[in-house]
Amino acid sequence: MDNFSNTILTFLRNAWNRIIHFPSRALHLLVECFHHVGQSITSFLFYVLHGIAILFFAMIKLVLIIFGAILLLNILYITIALLTNSIKQSQARKAAKQQQEQLLRDSEEGCLLAQQRAREQEELRRHMLAEQASRQDIRQQQQQEQIHRDEHRTTINPDQQHRRKHLLLLHHQTQLELTRNFNLWRDRCNRLSQNLASVTAIPPPPSQDLAQSYKNANLALHELKEERRLWHPDKWCGVDERYRAQVTKMATQFFQIVQSMCEKLEQ
Repeated sequence: MDNFSNTILTFLRNAWNRIIHFPSRALHLLVECFHHVGQSITSFLFYVLHGIAILFFAMIKLVLIIFGAILLLNILYITIALLTNSIKQSQARKAAKQQQEQLLRDSEEGCLLAQQRAREQEELRRHMLAEQASRQDIRQQQQQEQIHRDEHRTTINPDQQHRRKHLLLLHHQTQLELTRNFNLWRDRCNRLSQNLASVTAIPPPPSQDLAQSYKNANLALHELKEERRLWHPDKWCGVDERYRAQVTKMATQFFQIVQSMCEKLEQ
């Protein structure tokens, strides 16, 4: 009986102890479980954060590499643009210098040609004037010889002879004066044709009968051709528009007169 009661008491004591210590053990197990779970979560979060950090730094490194590449490309582009611009500027300066030198050469050649033409025209004009003077001298000598022959042939009183000489002398002086004025008029017209910008009108000839003035001047065929080129209407097209119509009209009239004289001499 005592053994049975001891057994029961022992069982009850053990059961009581188990019942009493069960919460603490369960709590201990829960704490251990949560501890292991916490360690697992911490390890997981650590690995996740570590991966995120590695990925973040890799992205930063990639961004820096891309930024550096873009910066290098911009520097290369700017360098190439500056080199290209400097090459273009040097080529433009070289082309401008060559063009300026060409213009200077052309202007010098034009000035030389203009001076040469002016000298040729001046020499031709002097030659024409010399020929006219020589022809006038010959004509004057012929007239004087004719006067002497007339004096020997005719038997007139001294008063009539003196009056006739005086009239012939006056006529000769008048012809010389007209010829001189006509040559001055031609020379003035030649100078005007070389500076058309200042022309407002063609000066009128000293005599209304221009054809007779040309005949009295005893011009040769090549001299008349020079006059024909002088009075060609196209040569006076550079005159100011305000005076061009009147000037070309007068030039056309003079051209027609000289043209008819040239045609007669050529026949």
